[in-house]
Amino acid sequence: MTGSLFEPNDLLLTKFQNLAEVVTLVDTHPVETKTIDSIAEIEAADLIKIDVQGAELMIFENAQRILPNTLVIQTEVEFVELYKNQPLFADVDRFLRSQGFQFHKFWGFGSRTFKPLMLQNPYLGHQYLWSDAVYVKDWMKLEELSPLQLTKYAILAHEVVRSYDLVHLILSTLDRTSGSSYLTKYEDRLFNRVPT
Repeated sequence: MTGSLFEPNDLLLTKFQNLAEVVTLVDTHPVETKTIDSIAEIEAADLIKIDVQGAELMIFENAQRILPNTLVIQTEVEFVELYKNQPLFADVDRFLRSQGFQFHKFWGFGSRTFKPLMLQNPYLGHQYLWSDAVYVKDWMKLEELSPLQLTKYAILAHEVVRSYDLVHLILSTLDRTSGSSYLTKYEDRLFNRVPT
């Protein structure tokens, strides 16, 4: 579960309870990788969910063909260098913002306690080490999206991101730009004003 293209940062990992033990280098293997853009079968992706132990930025940098039409990204990010020379949250954030995404929220945090303190639960430490970060297509430019993209975006924001206020914003834009009336129906369901 902790295999990576990057070498573990043992000096950092050994500072924490129950971390170096699960990121111990056992062996190295040469691997062949492909970029998303080089896989012809991938024509588009509305949602990208990725967790590749520090190599997320490399994948995004090589997905320039796919990213312009992507609506939601859920990616693991690290706040400290768990792996040597890996990109951190700030690097991923800077790149995804440059590609037309807004940071939306974090989804859970991984933390550990510093050694030698041993708490009953070593996962209750105050040092945040990683999280899943959710990025969404820039909600300041919703008018640039097609009605189909806005519809997909609203569905992903509701079902995957669970961000009902973002859905509200998207549907209000969809209704305003296409003459639809989805927002009222969504509010009715959201506030249980009609039976489901």
